[in-house]
Amino acid sequence: MPLGWTCMRRCCCRRRRDLQESLTLGNGETPGYWTPARSISNCSFTTAQECEEGGQRSFEGVQELRQKLAQVASALLLEVASLNVQQGVATTARGAWHNVGTHGRSKGWVQTERRSRAETRVVLRINTADQVSEFCMIKMSSPVVRFELGGDSVVSSPCVVEGALAVLLELESWPSWFPMCQRADVLQRWSPGEMLVQLDFKLPVIHLHLLVNLYIGAIDRLREDGCLDLVICSANSKFARGVVTQEPGHDGGTRFLDVRLPPVMLPRFQAGIDANADVAMLRISPMSGQGDHQRVQFCLVGEEPCPIDWLPRKIWRMLARNLVSMLERRMSEAPPIPVSPTAARFYRAVEESIAAGRASGRATSEARA
Repeated sequence: MPLGWTCMRRCCCRRRRDLQESLTLGNGETPGYWTPARSISNCSFTTAQECEEGGQRSFEGVQELRQKLAQVASALLLEVASLNVQQGVATTARGAWHNVGTHGRSKGWVQTERRSRAETRVVLRINTADQVSEFCMIKMSSPVVRFELGGDSVVSSPCVVEGALAVLLELESWPSWFPMCQRADVLQRWSPGEMLVQLDFKLPVIHLHLLVNLYIGAIDRLREDGCLDLVICSANSKFARGVVTQEPGHDGGTRFLDVRLPPVMLPRFQAGIDANADVAMLRISPMSGQGDHQRVQFCLVGEEPCPIDWLPRKIWRMLARNLVSMLERRMSEAPPIPVSPTAARFYRAVEESIAAGRASGRATSEARA
């Protein structure tokens, strides 16, 4: 490079270097994060207990955080169910709930309150049968693969997984199919169902980037309540603040759940703000004995970054109307996802919970009959 020139990729290089430093353990080794660039043999999914025993991270307060998020989100679902909003607007003490559902495809309500801070609450309810003919939560298989190795024929049976849950938890692929998602970096993955991810969404019309560091944790309630919950909150969530906190790192950066939050680098001449999701939850409940239809519920409480009320309502209406069909299209187009043995145990446990939940449901129905 000629003297005096400046590398135009300096910011990207710095960001990549900062991210690499944040993903390096004290012994100089990099833990096995599940990214498309890494081979299956190098991946290492660990449970919360394994991480705690290995001294990689203290999980103190995380279980309490998951329970608190689930309680707040469940209360919001019950509150909106009691309103029985059908069309138009329903006014409550906190403000007006606007209907963002589409007849025959989805139900949804959005409420925006602008007081000391602008806050939006969202509830979506979708029956997958209203949008697609078949919608599988999880399906595992072990295809036989034959290949040549040093002149010898080798047979392998890697475990692969398909279905909505696997696609949703493969955050690295979100920019290729999830609306408005520009970038998804998994900062830490403690287990297949628990991770810390940095997301970048670009709002239409106003072209504003929403930048957020999200904690995502799966709660398997299929055997007891017939549903699987994905609880979500941002690093600056007011509900997380009383349980786990952001801490300044020794390198000057911010740490959340003992993970360094890398700085965000936006393209030139583009603006972005930090989004705040106090709590969100995606609940998936199998509806049929064959597992090909699900009831999907989503709720969110968070700070509203958009200054105009009609745009968020339009976005949530679009998501409620099309998200299941987009997810099903992604499942049909993308190849099965190869997983590590630890991840295979996680997904197999979900399969077994679904089967146990169906058996329990059948037994309850027969007893009532």
